[in-house]
Amino acid sequence: MKYLALKDITINNGEFIYRGNVFHSEQMYPANMAVEIEEESRVVLVDKEREEVEEDVFKSKASDKEEVKDRTFICPICKKVHRIDSKIGIKHLEEVDSGTFLRKQDAIKNLKDFDKILRKLNIDFWLEHGTLLGAYRDKDFCEGDEDDIDLGTWASKYKKLIPKILEACYKKGFSLYHQWDVDGKAPQICVKRNESHIDLFFFEKKKIDAYSCLYGCGRIVPYVVKAKYLSKFKEISFKGIKVNIPFDIKNYLTAKYGDWKIKISAKEYRESGGCYNPDNLRPINPNYKM
Repeated sequence: MKYLALKDITINNGEFIYRGNVFHSEQMYPANMAVEIEEESRVVLVDKEREEVEEDVFKSKASDKEEVKDRTFICPICKKVHRIDSKIGIKHLEEVDSGTFLRKQDAIKNLKDFDKILRKLNIDFWLEHGTLLGAYRDKDFCEGDEDDIDLGTWASKYKKLIPKILEACYKKGFSLYHQWDVDGKAPQICVKRNESHIDLFFFEKKKIDAYSCLYGCGRIVPYVVKAKYLSKFKEISFKGIKVNIPFDIKNYLTAKYGDWKIKISAKEYRESGGCYNPDNLRPINPNYKM
């Protein structure tokens, strides 16, 4: 096999390969270390004379052909062949090299398994917070937020099923990351597997409002929206599964974030106060009476 080294690595015969070099090895390498390069292939002719002629032509152009082939790779993200110096090639190599690709793979597997758990328990849910924003706006996870999946459901219908949810999660290899509530109201559970976690927020209804809570940093902050936004849903395809999002998605995102079309990374979001900053997440209301 032919590979492009994404990190400095030692191959199976002990040879040290520097990042960016192309090398041959029979050993398979994970995507965050090396990606497979498209191999040069040539038809072997039955007619010996024609084969020798073709060989001469091939040799005369060998440097050009090798240069082209050595600068292409089979992309583990989209399964297509890219040049390593193309815009899409550079972008996808950076995603693989940084570990983002593998984190997304873990997150997608977690989401699919968690989806099966909730469906088996007949629990309706929808995408929430950053996962909802990314799925609708970017058709992907928000940049840097692939290891934090947010989902919402109704507390009045399903909070009694939390023990069954957790029991099913444990059987799938998840562990409990945290479990919170406020005197039995607005619970939140978070499960984790392979450094990727899933938050399930349970929303309560109060008159025209729907609220859940944000737990962390020693604080409990109510997150309050108009219940009308969570009264009707529509189905979209995200990462190979069918999921629900609020039907009036544009107005819901506007109520949550203001100008939600402006992209900022999860790192920038956290550094600016994260979801506890009312400029970042407008529905937070520390004074709300639950």
